[in-house]
Order: sequence, then structure tokens, then C-alpha cells
Amino acid sequence: MSAANVWKRLGGELLAAVDRDFERAALIPCRAFWPALIKPQGLAHYDRAGADLVAFKQDGALEVVIQCKGFFKAEGLQDDQFGAFEKSIDAFERSGLVTETFVVLHNQDSRNQLVAGKIDDALERLISVKRAQRVIQWDRPAFLRALEARLRGMVAERLGEQSALMLAQLDRQFAHGGAYVPDVPVRHQKLRLRRGHKPQIDAVGKHARQTNIAEALTQAKYPWTLLTGLFGSGKTSAALHAARLAPQQILYVHAGSIEPRYGEGGTNSLMARIVETLSIFGDFEADERALFERLAGPVLRQLLSADETDALLILDALDENRTLGTPEAITRFASALSELRSPIIMTTREEHFRATFGNFDHLFDELSMKSGTVREVALLALEPWTNAEVIDFVAAAAAEEPDNPHLRSLRDALLRGEDGGWGQEFLRHPFFLRMIVDLTAEGSDPAASRSELIGSWVWSKLVRDLKTARSTPVEVHDRNSFIERMEGMMAEIAGEMVEQDKDGVRLLDTIGSARVVAICENIFETQGLDLGRAISVSLLIPTAVRHRGEVPVRFTHRAFQEYFLAGRLLDAGIDPEPYPESVRAFRAELPLDRPREDPNGKA
Repeated sequence: MSAANVWKRLGGELLAAVDRDFERAALIPCRAFWPALIKPQGLAHYDRAGADLVAFKQDGALEVVIQCKGFFKAEGLQDDQFGAFEKSIDAFERSGLVTETFVVLHNQDSRNQLVAGKIDDALERLISVKRAQRVIQWDRPAFLRALEARLRGMVAERLGEQSALMLAQLDRQFAHGGAYVPDVPVRHQKLRLRRGHKPQIDAVGKHARQTNIAEALTQAKYPWTLLTGLFGSGKTSAALHAARLAPQQILYVHAGSIEPRYGEGGTNSLMARIVETLSIFGDFEADERALFERLAGPVLRQLLSADETDALLILDALDENRTLGTPEAITRFASALSELRSPIIMTTREEHFRATFGNFDHLFDELSMKSGTVREVALLALEPWTNAEVIDFVAAAAAEEPDNPHLRSLRDALLRGEDGGWGQEFLRHPFFLRMIVDLTAEGSDPAASRSELIGSWVWSKLVRDLKTARSTPVEVHDRNSFIERMEGMMAEIAGEMVEQDKDGVRLLDTIGSARVVAICENIFETQGLDLGRAISVSLLIPTAVRHRGEVPVRFTHRAFQEYFLAGRLLDAGIDPEPYPESVRAFRAELPLDRPREDPNGKA
């Protein structure tokens, strides 16, 4: 069933439910308001008290009592139905029970204002006799409106929490996560779409220029902005720093995790997948979560499609979404987004842009027809860093540790035009430069390859995590042995985050938290772990704030997933040929007799 019809279906289910079936049909939707709501097991006692659904507070007091009335009629409330309401309300008044909120919920509409008014009067009596502090009458349409408003508020609130989570994870990933260079080389262009004409790219200025990239993303004069760059050039960092600056409500989505299911398509389905991926309702049980996610898809669409929407949608790493690998797929994706009125920032690798967005004879034909006469998209391309940006970054890191002689030495070497032994290829690569700064701060020797650099940094990162982690899967007695097992766990997880298709093996963006915990429990021969203990010392992160239920987990950066997968292939003797080129490249750099101790040679 399409997301567009889920609200209509829920309304129909409530209308068709009678007596006890109506109580059961209303239970899960009502938990959006009162998550602890239950249908009492001792039906006779509570039924005689006019209480069909109840929720208790921590101290045992009643938080809410709901009286459910499902009638086998569809013409609205009838005069002869008032007696049933009055009997139930009187029963609660006589029961001796006291609740904060008493609700009458029925499956008819209130076009019969006389009967609806009499129900309201009877409810007000519960307040006057101090049986309830608040009373509500919900007919079916009013309940659905209240539910939609409730989900809209939950989506807005929890999207803000999600963005805060992503920003915090960015800062924690590196020891010097606060170091940031705002002004970087950027090539400015725009994509112009005109009905009846081929799309074209126009340069804005002759050359790349120093640009505050976060400001450029949030202040673009076009509704859509596309940010491209090579692997590790700082696209995600720029997008998240833009989120910090933006005055709007931020919706940050890692695009790799919103792949549509078979048969899905369109804006509502895309919105439903975003809600699901962000685990906005992750603290609800599975059946509740499934319903709220389906209902919230159209709600999110309305939020982002409003004329005066106060939201900014960031879709990061389009290249990591396996379904967006062709121009046709990008066309469908862009067409779904075209119905939204919120500003949209998208990021992708340069090579993905050329292979999909770059096919302008095919792309956006449908989009340009749906979007009016002209649509313009800002194109910002991150260029390789120069010595100036490298020096600025190292100087910012050195300022965080003014007493660190190693960082001062690297900064001084760069100022003299030297590379400190690391090589310009690494230094001018923002992702690797962050690792170099962390390792340099600890006095580590320069690395000779990408895999050696990542391996050394990962070890140092896990050591640093151990010093601050509040909990670990098991008590740590031998640091090196523990880190080796954690690396083995991440390699096994990376090995499972793959999928075979006709073109070879593809990497999956996420893995379920239950599977992560199971792998960790097996490696450490223990039971009863929660997700926090399983990944507290690792390069794995949950993709959402709430973790009571199943939540997707991913590597902090795709390069780490590729690196650990390469190690898994090497250790297991698996042919790397069907795997992506990036994985094969790491696999070729790994030594056959990889050391299983501290690569920095420290105790």
C-alpha cells in the first residue's frame, strides 16, 4: 500500500471496528500520545468502571483512561447512542478511580452537535467531582487530526535530535574534531533547466576560489545545492557545519540508508523511508513503530512542502545509495524531491556526479516539466587543498594543544615548505590529514600507504576510546588483545555488510544493531550486551538517537568499512575481484603477514 493512502486506511479501520475490535484498533494509535497505554487484563473490573484503555504513572496513579465506543453505523452520532456514553461516564464517576485525563473516543463523526454537546457536558462533570483533571471527546476525524498533529510535533522534535547526534559524532570521530578550515577552494557553477531546452552547466567565475563552504551551502540563492568532491574531500564535514549555521530546522539524512524497497516510488515513499531510517520512533515497539513510520511519511512531506516551511533537508552521500547508480534512477529521485519546497543540499562524490548527474541529455527531462519554466541548481565542487589550507588546519589543531611539541614541529615544517615526512598526497587530502594530525600529536612516525595510515590511526583511536569509555563488552585486562578482538569484530561486521548482485559485490550502508550485538557477544564470549557496550570502543555508530528497539548501525566513514572489509577478505582468503575497486585497493596494500599488535610500537 502506498504511503499516500495509509491515513485513509487507518480511518477506514477505525470506522469499521465495533465494540472490542474498536478498542484493539485504537490502542496502538493512542500510544502516540501515551506510550504506556495498555488494555487491562482484568476486563470485568475496569470495564464496569468505564475504562477500556489505561496508562499508569510511575507511582501507580492513573495517567489516562480512555473509553472506546465503536458503533456499527456510519451516519454520525445517533440520538439513541448517548445513553451508552452516559452509562460509561457515570460508571467511572462511581468507581472511585481518579485520572489526570479522561478520554471518550468513538468511531463516528460529530455532525450531530446535540449529542456531542451532551457528551461534553457529561465529561465536564468528571472535573467538577474531581475524578479527572482534563477531559477530551474525540470523534474519528478529530482523533485523526490530533494524531497527525502529534506525529508532526514528534517528527520535528526528533529530527533536531538527529542532527545534534550527527554533529556530535563528527566532533568525536577524531581527537582534534574541533579543528576546521571554513575557507577552502571551491569551483562555483550552476545547472540551468529550461523547459524545451537541454540542461546546461554555467560557470560562475573563471577559477576555483576560496569560499566559506558552510555559508555557501546555507546561503545559496537556489532551492537546490549540489556539493561534489573527491573521496574524503570534506563534503560531509561541510554539510554538517552548514547545519550548525543554518537558522532553519535541519533534517540530515545519510542517503545511503534510504534505498527504496521493491515497488516503492514517489515522494511519500521517500519520506517514509527517511522517517524509518532516522529511527524517529525507535523507542516504540515494532508494531507501533511500523504504523507511526507509515503515517509520518506524508506528515514529513507536508512539513517540507509547506509554502513557509522552516526546514533544510541535507541528503549526504548520494553515491553510497546503491539504487542511485544510473541517470534514470537519479531522474526519478530528483523528480520525487521536486515536490518539496524546503531548500535541499545534496552531496556526492565527483565520479558519481559525472556518471549520473553529468548525463545531461537524459537527466531532468521530467523534473524540468514538473518544476515550472526554469529551475536552477547551485553546483559547488570542492577542489584539492593547497598548502594554505593544510597549514591552517594543522595550526588550528596545534592551537587546541599549545604544549604539544609534535604538532608545533609539523606546523613549522609546513611553514618551511616541507611535508614532515607524510607526503603531499596525504596532507592535501582532508580525511587523511585529520588522521595525520591525530597521529602526529602522539609522536607517531609517518605512514607509507593509505592502509598503513588508517591502520595506525584506528589503533590509536581505539586506545583513546579505551581511556574514556564508560563501558566495554568485557573487562579489559590486556589492552592489545582487546583491541585486536575489536578489530576482528569490525572486520566480521564489514564482511556481512555486503550484497551480491549481477555486477558483483556491493557494500551495504547499515547493519542492524541486533546483529552487531550478536557478533560482539560471540567474539567476546559473553551474553546480555547492549548496543552501547558493544560499540563504545569501535568505529561503528548508531544512526539515530533512540536505541530501545532495533536501530541501524554504520561505520563512521565508508573508508573504514572498506578497510576492514579488505582485511576480512585477506584473512579469510576470499577472492577480492568481485568487490568494489576501493576495497581491492586497500586489499592490495595490506601486507600478507599483518601485525596483530600495536602498529606504533608502543606498550
